[in-house]
Amino acid sequence: LGQVTTVSAIGAADEGRDLSNLVVQLAGEQTRDARWSIGPATKQAEVRVSVIGSQRQRTLVLSPDLTRVISDSQATSDLPAQSDEAARAEQFMVQVLRTVRGNEIWTGIAWPEVCQTLEISDAVERSIQRRRTIELFHEQVTEAETFKSVMAAGGCALLMWVLALLMIAGLSDGLQLPIRDTILGKIWLFALCAPLAVFLLLQLLQLVFVRPTSQPQESSHAT
Repeated sequence: LGQVTTVSAIGAADEGRDLSNLVVQLAGEQTRDARWSIGPATKQAEVRVSVIGSQRQRTLVLSPDLTRVISDSQATSDLPAQSDEAARAEQFMVQVLRTVRGNEIWTGIAWPEVCQTLEISDAVERSIQRRRTIELFHEQVTEAETFKSVMAAGGCALLMWVLALLMIAGLSDGLQLPIRDTILGKIWLFALCAPLAVFLLLQLLQLVFVRPTSQPQESSHAT
């Protein structure tokens, strides 16, 4: 598939919906699509993984707990064994079989791929609710962007803390409340400035992230 670009889901939109007829269509940058569906319950629960090519099809029937291969049917065809389509399908099926049989754990999944998977899952929910195809933009998730988001949320919380502390200090001073003579009344200025100082010091962590250096473009002069 490559990178998934659009998600279209069909299913019941109510809260207690039945997922027995849920169908999810995934379209990628390449010409191949993927369809994930949940069929109605039968006497024997099973999971089917199918790869359908232009001239060839292979289907794996797995146990519900994904630990046993029930059947492996591969239709014979005259598709060349060395074609890119057959090689990609065979590589995918071999990886599925190794994972199911416990011989190899599916590795190589990085944090950006996990974020993309969560984005696709959220797009399925929105597609069901809106009854339309959802486009994915795949924003790049980096440590620097995550740090900026955390700092933005921390800054909002810090502003709320400062405003609440100033209101309490103003009320206690205006109403001559006995809170001024307590320990809290004596250290309220420290409680106001200390979080601000810590927040400003945390901004120095941005220097840890390496910024990509842009190489100057060479300009050509025609004579």
